[in-house]
Amino acid sequence: AGRIVDYGVVGEIVVQGASVASGYRTQLDSLSLTSLSEGRLQTGDAGFLANGELYVLGRIGDSLKIRGRVLFAEDLEVAISGLGVPRGRVAVLLGSHRGVSTVVALFELARSTIADSILDVLRQRTEGAEVVLVFAGSGSIVRTSSGKPKRRQPWKQFTEGELANQAKSAATGSD
Repeated sequence: AGRIVDYGVVGEIVVQGASVASGYRTQLDSLSLTSLSEGRLQTGDAGFLANGELYVLGRIGDSLKIRGRVLFAEDLEVAISGLGVPRGRVAVLLGSHRGVSTVVALFELARSTIADSILDVLRQRTEGAEVVLVFAGSGSIVRTSSGKPKRRQPWKQFTEGELANQAKSAATGSD
């Protein structure tokens, strides 16, 4: 909402001051949440201040609020990696699809033998959201120059049905 929040309260990280650049360059087709206006850089990242330290939680667009709790894609990826899936081989996508809170786990590997365990972990952590697993080929997770997953592009592909033939839905349990 553009107002300062108290210490310990999660909000968007906004930076201003002499060290902020005078401009910000994005690609024309960018879906970036980052913007620069009147010397204030809205980073698009969620975080909070505690004990004089800034804690960065993740991208605002990479989170989903379910039953008053904010879930971040990165936290779900860590939970999946705990089952033995290499962290670089999964990108979690979060959003509302057809009016339903939806979690999509996009994997860069063949169908996993632990798919049921992955579904169980995601169902427990997402409290009733629809959970979809997508097993795609190598290189299907597009990354930023720093190696982080670009989540908006595959989310758009999912919502447009382009990933449907590779998906296994937890809601139906079918391919």
